[in-house]
Amino acid sequence: MNNGTIQFSVPDPHLPSWNSIYSGKHWSFRSSKAKELHQLIAAYIPREIKTYKGSVDIRVYNYVPNKRRLMDADNVCDKFCIDALIDRVIKDDRQVRLASSRCEVDRKNPRVDIEIDLLK
Repeated sequence: MNNGTIQFSVPDPHLPSWNSIYSGKHWSFRSSKAKELHQLIAAYIPREIKTYKGSVDIRVYNYVPNKRRLMDADNVCDKFCIDALIDRVIKDDRQVRLASSRCEVDRKNPRVDIEIDLLK
C-alpha cells in the first residue's frame, strides 16, 4: 500500500560514482562531497513536505548530459541523495525499505529526479 509519492528534481548536481568516491580518496574528500550534495539536494526538497515516519521506497534517476558521464545504475551514489532526505523527508535512513537507481543521458535537461513512495 502507498500513502502517496513525493517527487522532485535537482538540476545537474553531478552525482559522483561510487568508484570516484572510493578510489584512493581520503575520507575528508568523501565527507566534503557528501556535505556539498546534501545542501544542494535539500534546497530542492519542496518546503511543504513534512517529515514522514513510516517506511519508504526511494528511486534515484540520474540524467547526465552526455555518454561520457553515463555510469552503471549500481555505480550511482544514491546514498548521498538518501542521506540528504534525513530530518527533511524521512526521520532516519532505516525507514528505507528499497532504494534503486538508474542513469540515462538527457542532453537538454541533466538532473537527478528523486521519487519517494510513502508506504503504510
